[in-house]
Amino acid sequence: MSLLLQDAPRWLFLLLTALLIGNVAGVVFVGAHTDEAYYWMLSQRPGLSYFDHPPLVPWMMRLFTALFGHDEVVFRLPAVIAWFVAAWAIFSISHQLSNNRQAAWVSLLVFASLPIFQAGFQIVGPDSGLMLFTALTYYCAIRAVNQQSALWWLLAGICTGLGMLSKYNAVLVPFAVFLTLVLSKRGREQMLTPWPWAAGFLALFCFIPVLIWNYQNEWASFAFQWKHGTDIAPGSWYDNLSLYIINQMGVVLPWVFIAMVVAAVKAHHYASYQNPYTLKLMRVGFAVPLVFFGVTGLLVKGQASWPAMAYIPGSILLGIALNQWISKRWVAIIVMFSVMLSLVFVNLLRFPQWTSWFEKGTIPRSHISNTFGWEKILAEVEAIRAEEAIVAGNNCRIMAVPGYDNGGFPYYLLAAKLGVEYGNALRVTAAPGGRLTQFDFWRKQETDKTPPVCVLITGPSTRTNSPAEMIKDNKTWQRKNLVEITAPDGSVRWYGIYSQKR
Repeated sequence: MSLLLQDAPRWLFLLLTALLIGNVAGVVFVGAHTDEAYYWMLSQRPGLSYFDHPPLVPWMMRLFTALFGHDEVVFRLPAVIAWFVAAWAIFSISHQLSNNRQAAWVSLLVFASLPIFQAGFQIVGPDSGLMLFTALTYYCAIRAVNQQSALWWLLAGICTGLGMLSKYNAVLVPFAVFLTLVLSKRGREQMLTPWPWAAGFLALFCFIPVLIWNYQNEWASFAFQWKHGTDIAPGSWYDNLSLYIINQMGVVLPWVFIAMVVAAVKAHHYASYQNPYTLKLMRVGFAVPLVFFGVTGLLVKGQASWPAMAYIPGSILLGIALNQWISKRWVAIIVMFSVMLSLVFVNLLRFPQWTSWFEKGTIPRSHISNTFGWEKILAEVEAIRAEEAIVAGNNCRIMAVPGYDNGGFPYYLLAAKLGVEYGNALRVTAAPGGRLTQFDFWRKQETDKTPPVCVLITGPSTRTNSPAEMIKDNKTWQRKNLVEITAPDGSVRWYGIYSQKR
């Protein structure tokens, strides 16, 4: 399916271009997010799987850095490629469902403008693989059913397995495919053949590395994710449901979320009747994640990004619906305004330098602020490590330890960011403490030949009163320096750097 530009209205093409410029600027000019740094650490120490996440995205990051070198733009390339391939799949499904190329372009514009997918272009992580293989699984399943093709079923199975190797909640995608097979006549006919079942077995085969890792580690990852997904949420069911809906409106913008729900309910008025299975799959694929996490969210804590796969079919359904009305000038103006607002909103988050125009504390600090100041931190840490290396050895390491006041910043991400800045995943580690991370499993592999720790770092803190001394690993460590970092939003944070007291 080719994306012929002449099929798109000029204003739509200009909006897509503006969105892409903003996305590329984020990739090139915004430093590595702390979560990305952690995924990079995983990628530099390959394994069958990892404690926090399945392995596919770290594997992809490892491939790109091995081919093209250590660079933040390089290890973000899997996210960029995933975004473009998912965009192509969305365009293709929308065109098939509507039999209208302009509708396909509008669906692509909806997808490109959603804040959650604009961030997905820039920030590489498990959601990159989830986005990619959700779109490809639906694309392959549609081709498999409509063409009654064994090959497309096998490809759907591979994409499903790769999706589950990206993020565990991707299991809802094959569930949506299966449910749609049960609910549609053509789908039930396909279930009488061996190929949908072969696709399921192929997906499980792809997932074997995760099963092996969990078996070798007492099912630690599954247990952690189960606990993570079943923590009881405070508040009443009404409060939790309200928060869930507000979160979903936040990741795609309120009016877009409402419009998607309406488009999904009334989709039969806009879609071509030539593809009943495709239409049903898009509606089910949109509803299943939102309903599942909405119901579970009544009692347990959830994250706004968990139902992200719903917005792949949601973009298609809303694009097709909007195309019916886009010829009306007032509708086109509303769409243009919505897309531009999304573009401005996301880029204000990406580039928080503008907050310096206001007094300190006026604008809440964003996570992007944690991407600034690391060159200074690294220089200070390395100066002390170089001094300690004379005694401890040239390969001695830096350990991040739980902070006295870290403002909720997970200290193991501090180790990950330093690893990225060093370009050396073995130079840093994280102390035990707090929740388990992959660092705790790597620590089990250490031997007498593992280089010793010669520097501790703690932070970020919003106060300067870090302890002058601390006890760690039965050793006394004294503070050598307190590094002050001022973020573009005007907030100030401090990092304490310690060496062993002699």
